[in-house]
Amino acid sequence: MDVWWSVISWALVIVSARQFLIARTQMIGDLRLADGPAPNAGRVEFYLGFRGWYSTCDASWSIDDAIVVCRQLGFPGAALARNNNHYRGGAGVPLARDWECTGDENRLQDCKFTPKQRCLDTVGVVCQAPGYLGCYSDPSGSFNSRLRDGFVALPSMNVSACREHCRNSGSLLAGLKNGKECYCGRFYGAVLPGDKLSDRQCQMRCAGNEEEVCGGSRSQLRSVTALDTISVFDVKLGRCDPPTQLANGRVLGNKYSYGDVIHFVCGQGYQLRNASAASARCVMVRDGTGRTVGWEQPVPACQVAIDSKTRMTQDDKFTGYETIHRQHTLLAVLACLVAILTTAILFILVKRRIARKRATRSNPDPPPCYQDLVMDYEPIMDPKTGHYPVDRGSCYQTLKPPVPNRSPRYAIRVNVPGHISYPQELWNR
Repeated sequence: MDVWWSVISWALVIVSARQFLIARTQMIGDLRLADGPAPNAGRVEFYLGFRGWYSTCDASWSIDDAIVVCRQLGFPGAALARNNNHYRGGAGVPLARDWECTGDENRLQDCKFTPKQRCLDTVGVVCQAPGYLGCYSDPSGSFNSRLRDGFVALPSMNVSACREHCRNSGSLLAGLKNGKECYCGRFYGAVLPGDKLSDRQCQMRCAGNEEEVCGGSRSQLRSVTALDTISVFDVKLGRCDPPTQLANGRVLGNKYSYGDVIHFVCGQGYQLRNASAASARCVMVRDGTGRTVGWEQPVPACQVAIDSKTRMTQDDKFTGYETIHRQHTLLAVLACLVAILTTAILFILVKRRIARKRATRSNPDPPPCYQDLVMDYEPIMDPKTGHYPVDRGSCYQTLKPPVPNRSPRYAIRVNVPGHISYPQELWNR
């Protein structure tokens, strides 16, 4: 039994060592977005340590829950809360919880929740992209806004179209409201911190993209005295710098906003040094501000193409060396763990054997039986079998007093008196 416990203990040690050997940056309660059309949208997945990533389901999922999720992920705001399995997929059974966020928490795990029975409708969010400044109150009515330096209304209006329009007009701010109206402002002072509202007040879908929100309206707030709400963006933020020129190649793509992808192509006779670096996406830099963006990888290099059938490229050699080195390292770690486990098992076995020898020395076996000890007792016959039972592993026999006036006829082998296994009850008769 001790050996099995040792094996189980060492197995747990090996599993724990594996977790430490694998670089892990996640903590229990971390979130990520999966299977969305853009980096700022997708199904919400919750990290549970050794159990991995789990989606969650909630029939009452609201914009307040989405605000907390987007804040935890580092985005500047929340646009939409998605439920009813909008982003299909996900591994395992979703966490069935009714989240009760107020919108002021910093992490989803800080929100109150009520466990419920199993459900399958996962939830998701659409977060605001970098460059979003917030939802602000705005004078009501069309063609009326605190941003007065430009205006355009389109039936296909979306956030990127409004930001591009205001950028081209030389403005600093872009604002959207009523679903299809775009306003531009040349001064940052046009929006004041005291006029900022919660993102739950800007929930009107854009006419040109149902995955985005374009402010709100008085009718949406269901109040004749309420002001409109406007979603405000800084047109200088959320845009990656143009990539550097690719030597012996060119860059395909002229859109550098958050989420845009560019591609790299080498000229004739050249090939990319790293084939996996054929494209790059403009992503948010996790610096805690929700404002900084950059390319997810630098511009690659083009090198002279070499026939792969006759000779590997230097990059392939280096990659192959790294792979072999990683494999050798893993094998060495596994060999060390096996050696430690084997040594522990052998140590336990040797220790048990030594313990047995010590016990044997303290309780030695009885000495050889003596033939010369004659007693006035004779064996007792078993009435069932008619035989005289003898313990063949020792010198004992079951004895009974002799017949009166009859001399003993049996010389019986017995153990030396005083031994720990000697039948004292027989000797004391």
